Amino acid sequence: MRGTSISRKIAAVFSIILVFAIANLVVVRAMLNDVNGVAETINVAGKLRMLSQKIAFETSKAIQLPQSGTADVHAALADFDNALNVLANGGDVFGYQIGKLSLAHLPLLDATRADWTRYRAQVESALAARGRAVQGAAEQITDGASRLLSDAEALVGSLTQEAQQAQERALQKMYALLLMDALVLLAVFALVRTRIVQPLRQLAKSSGELAAGNYRVSVECRSNDEIGLLAGRFNDSARHIGELIRNIEQERVSLQQAESMFRGFAENSVVGVYIAQHGGFRFVNPKMAQMFGYTPEEMESSVQVYDLVVESDRDIVEENVRKRLRGEISEVHYERQARRKDGSLFDVEVFGSTMPIDGENATIGIMLDISERKRLDLALRVLSACNQALVRATDETALLTEVCRIFRDISGFPFAWVGYAEQGARRLVRPAALAEMEDGALVSTINHVTWGDEATAKGVTGTAIREGRVAVVHDMQTGAVHAPWREFMVRYKIVSAMSLPLKTSNTIIGALTLYSHEANAFGPNEVRVAEELADNLAYGISALRAEAARRRYAQQLEYHAGHDILTGLPNRALLQDRLNQAIAYASRYCYSVWVLFLDLDRFKFVNDSLGHKAGDAVLKTIAARLEASVRETDTVARLGGDEFVLVLPERADETLNTSVVQRIMDAVAAPLVVEGHEFFLGCSIGVAVYPSDGDDPETLVKNADIAMYRAKESGRNNFQFYTAAMNERLLERLRIEGDLRNALERGEFVLHYQPQIDLDTGRTVGMEALIRWAHPSLGMIPPLRFIGLAEETGLIVSIGEWVLRTACAQAVAWQRAGLGALRVAVNLSARQFAQHDLVHLVAGTLQETGLPPHLLELELTESLVMTDVDRAIGVLGELKSLGVQLSLDDFGTGHSSLSYLKRLPIDALKIDQSFVRDINQTPDDAAIVASIISLARNLRRHVIAEGVETLEQLTYLQSHGCNEMQGFYFSKPVPAELFERLLHEDAQAFSALRS
Repeated sequence: MRGTSISRKIAAVFSIILVFAIANLVVVRAMLNDVNGVAETINVAGKLRMLSQKIAFETSKAIQLPQSGTADVHAALADFDNALNVLANGGDVFGYQIGKLSLAHLPLLDATRADWTRYRAQVESALAARGRAVQGAAEQITDGASRLLSDAEALVGSLTQEAQQAQERALQKMYALLLMDALVLLAVFALVRTRIVQPLRQLAKSSGELAAGNYRVSVECRSNDEIGLLAGRFNDSARHIGELIRNIEQERVSLQQAESMFRGFAENSVVGVYIAQHGGFRFVNPKMAQMFGYTPEEMESSVQVYDLVVESDRDIVEENVRKRLRGEISEVHYERQARRKDGSLFDVEVFGSTMPIDGENATIGIMLDISERKRLDLALRVLSACNQALVRATDETALLTEVCRIFRDISGFPFAWVGYAEQGARRLVRPAALAEMEDGALVSTINHVTWGDEATAKGVTGTAIREGRVAVVHDMQTGAVHAPWREFMVRYKIVSAMSLPLKTSNTIIGALTLYSHEANAFGPNEVRVAEELADNLAYGISALRAEAARRRYAQQLEYHAGHDILTGLPNRALLQDRLNQAIAYASRYCYSVWVLFLDLDRFKFVNDSLGHKAGDAVLKTIAARLEASVRETDTVARLGGDEFVLVLPERADETLNTSVVQRIMDAVAAPLVVEGHEFFLGCSIGVAVYPSDGDDPETLVKNADIAMYRAKESGRNNFQFYTAAMNERLLERLRIEGDLRNALERGEFVLHYQPQIDLDTGRTVGMEALIRWAHPSLGMIPPLRFIGLAEETGLIVSIGEWVLRTACAQAVAWQRAGLGALRVAVNLSARQFAQHDLVHLVAGTLQETGLPPHLLELELTESLVMTDVDRAIGVLGELKSLGVQLSLDDFGTGHSSLSYLKRLPIDALKIDQSFVRDINQTPDDAAIVASIISLARNLRRHVIAEGVETLEQLTYLQSHGCNEMQGFYFSKPVPAELFERLLHEDAQAFSALRS
């Protein structure tokens, strides 16, 4: 192979390997064919076993079932014949292509063929004789099938043994072929190593010596191929390089002299000087390296020009460099940001020009650090922008937010915030406004800043507020005092901070705090400008606060002109406007408007018992309940005291009905807890409807007021719609009210007495004193017409004292007249019960009149007691300590519960006449009366039934164990002289009964 090229050598080797590979494929293919042929022959022989069994099965089936066909049997016979012929002669059967059997298998095949011939004859004979001698034919077929199966098994076993021998021979051939392949590859490897690898290794060694500076090195290679040519070229190159190095050394000496002169100038310059070529620095002076935080050696060896360029300016700088190198421009002057070694950015001004170095264009220039100048310019821009914001500001929070945004967007500070110094014990700094590089990043950090003496007050903000001076910090990530905020500073790469105190009238109200990523962001110039800004901002805050206070005062005046100060509800003036609007809308769309005049029942009791502060709390609660019980479009107004007016306009999608009024009443009636006392208040409501009851606000409110008074006269805690007759009643009420104020002085009040009968003895044991008004012109006025009015006007207190004193004196007079020690019952009103001197009044009356305490019974209504249960228990206990009797009037009509009832120190329950009236007609009333009597008996209380008018009622009460009764069945309330006559008659009747 000497004298040939490397490519031919490699081609020859490849050809040899290819020939051997093809030979391997041919041999392996032949071996596989032999093995596959034997396997297919075994499969065909195996089919003979299956066919023998199938023939036996199908034949037996045909013999036993003559009606079945013989087609399957003949098909199986044909398949068996075909398989034997192919095994003997070769051919295609069952999808297999097989050759003739070898001589070793022919005896077995002949034996099989002989047995098959006999077996086939048996099968055909059996098929021909179907229906006759079935049992014998079936046994012959089975025996014949067994012989054929044995012959097929023997043939398969012989073929399987032959297949195993063929596989062993194939493996032996494979091992021999692999050994031959290995010998050929070994010979090829030895040839390649000698002719190619060793010459290349020698050439590589000589190249290393040349690189090390041995320019006299040469390679000995006598080959005429490419390696030999490469060795010759190497020897020539080594000789030429040696000559070139000598010339370069001479030029280097000359260049060193020129470079020494240039370095002497550049290294003493106060500006950065550089030479850049091919994207790197060929030279930088110490000032240039100092500006960027490197050493000159670092910049010249490992720093690329674009390492100093920020990403946003990279495209512009690359374009300028390309233009200079292409000669399109020769000089440049621009201002850009540059990146220091630590990653921080600063502003530079660059002057550069193009010069050739080593035949290629390079850039020589100077660079100035203009960060201070830029920061000062930026600070002045910020000051100007903030001053403009101050001029335009109308809202304090908006101003502070805008100032923080200006610092973030113009100055580039990542975070800026304003905090106000709170004067509480904790001395917190409350964030008022902020601007962040990331939403929510600053809030959790500044929420715990203080300005006292604790650790959270030692930061830049707390220091500025506490000491009243500008605080600047340059080591936010390392200073110990900033440990509480270290995580925030590190996470957001905060290096420095400045906080400016905000002073108004010599008082520090807070601070403006700025954070920066740069250590030297807050120099003297920036601090001076920032101080001026802080003074302007503090002045702006003071001016805005003064203006805001003026606006709030004006708004309060405007609000209070239309709203109730206590509840915040519309007052009379705003109600007038709302009602006018509702009437206008209703008139236009033909809707109605309901005006509800609401007055609280027993509200004066709250004021009298707990004071006006508690009363105010109740009014606020009621106002809130009223607003919650109506629609947003409705109006709830307070006229004064405990009077409210509700305006309910009708809508197309909602008609008004009495359930609306009931809902309002239910809301008022819910229990109230004031100063630990539970109250149950009700309300009386009058309703006037537009347009039927009036077409202007004044008339509607007046008529609703009239209807409300009618509701109070009807027993309170209900509602009434206005009718024309109510106006006449109102005029009468006004007249009665005027006369009522003088009735006591004129002696127009009289007491009537109704006897209380013991149902066991039938004797009069007591009487209830009931007031009447003998009006000079109206005649005898019943209490229902004036008691409510007396309650409202407060006259009930003096009237109640007169009733108590008169009744007690009359009872003593009858006792002294020998008419017996009768118990006298006197009703107490809610206003009387609320009087703080009630117990003292009762005690004084008893002492004054001489009536034994146990003969005085004070009656209180169930609803009165339940208004304030805890206070009622206390007052009743004091009264009970005097020795008087206490009874619960109108029992069953209020809201009392058993838990309260057992705590009340009462002696008797009075069943309300509303239950007694229908006791014989209504099972429910009968059941209620029976339950009350049973309850009283279990609680060891006396029971008095009111309003007994028939014998049937009396009989029912007696049968259920009622103690006493009073009613028209025995006597209506009568004047004192008539009652005295009844007592004489009762005494005479009792004496006659005894005799």
